[in-house]
Amino acid sequence: MMIGYIDEYSSVVPLCIFSEESSNVLRTPSITDTDELPTDFVHDEQNPSIYKPADCKIIHILNHQIITLSARQVGGGQGLGNPHGEHCEDVYTIEIKQFIDEVGPEYMKKLNVPLRVDRIS
Repeated sequence: MMIGYIDEYSSVVPLCIFSEESSNVLRTPSITDTDELPTDFVHDEQNPSIYKPADCKIIHILNHQIITLSARQVGGGQGLGNPHGEHCEDVYTIEIKQFIDEVGPEYMKKLNVPLRVDRIS
């Protein structure tokens, strides 16, 4: 099972994580250890698949109140005035405890979120 978001074209877009710490938490979730640990998800550019809802099985839709949407600079880290064309990307931050509370520990055991350390900015 993967995690993704539904974009403005009603397509399901896969997400990945870029932090070793987040990867460890998702592989062995412990509610007591992760009370305050947010995990950042970004579009998985190594998985070019964009799915139509009819082509995949949507298991659960998260309550939007547990997700914080932000953006981060990608590439170079020279700030907003960077003339080299690097872009920003959406970041979906989810508090792990709330995520586990909503989907349940059985779902967490089946969840496969790719770790892309090359995405660290």
